[in-house]
Amino acid sequence: MTKAPTGPTGRLLVLLSDRSVRMSVAALRRAAGPRIATTLDVRSGVLTPEQTEGADAVYFDKLGVALVNVDPRDARRTARIRTAAVENEARILAVEPERYVHAYATARKPASRRAAPAKAPSDPESKFTWGLQATGVPTSKFTGKGVKVAVLDTGFDLKHPDFPGRSVTAVSFVSGYKAQDGHGHGTHCIGTACGPQSPYHPPRYGVACGSAILAGKVLDDNGGGADGGILAGINWAITQGARVVSMSLGAEVTVDDPYSEVFEAVGQRALAAGTLIVAAAGNESDRRID
Repeated sequence: MTKAPTGPTGRLLVLLSDRSVRMSVAALRRAAGPRIATTLDVRSGVLTPEQTEGADAVYFDKLGVALVNVDPRDARRTARIRTAAVENEARILAVEPERYVHAYATARKPASRRAAPAKAPSDPESKFTWGLQATGVPTSKFTGKGVKVAVLDTGFDLKHPDFPGRSVTAVSFVSGYKAQDGHGHGTHCIGTACGPQSPYHPPRYGVACGSAILAGKVLDDNGGGADGGILAGINWAITQGARVVSMSLGAEVTVDDPYSEVFEAVGQRALAAGTLIVAAAGNESDRRID
């Protein structure tokens, strides 16, 4: 399996004011170039490769964020975007380099000394996994019925025997890949969040057994992707009416790296639209345990 690249991708993320979509797109054209592909033009919230090919930028209307085809190393063009003055109070709020990201599974670094594992419950796991028992799922009356849950990851095994008859909508945001999961991490995460009440092989392992599943492939079959695919997936999930977006992925960080203003705003804007984003945190940590 090929090791996923890390660091900046060579493109920019641009956070625009959400006061006026029309003014934000106009700001983007002046700063980045005239060819703007925007999800405003598609009801499904999904832009095709033909729509984005050759675009100076891709604008995600539910988020107020654009992916701009300007290399951060191009000082002149980057400065032009950072200092763009836009009329009628619409303005560029933040500019950040797009990053490569990866699934959080085998990529996790071991801690210097692992903490002792939590004590397992006394009940056997023949009917329910430890996690479901620990969180009280078996006795809960809630099933997630009527709730759309989006999982953005490596896709979903569309032939999985535990999901016949379930509402599943699967879309790929990775160029050259279909939504079918060729890695396994995405299917695992969807199973944990939305697995059935009575799986083909016990024990039960999933929580929201009655939910509708939105499977967004934002990572390729090697478990790698980029911020732009994640933003496209979040924008699609909001468009589809997802109440929850779950992501077990991230990028390498160092102690001095600032938080992402773009994704901070995306989380706030998604919540304002009725969608809660749940994402992994701390997986890159390698703190010593004393």
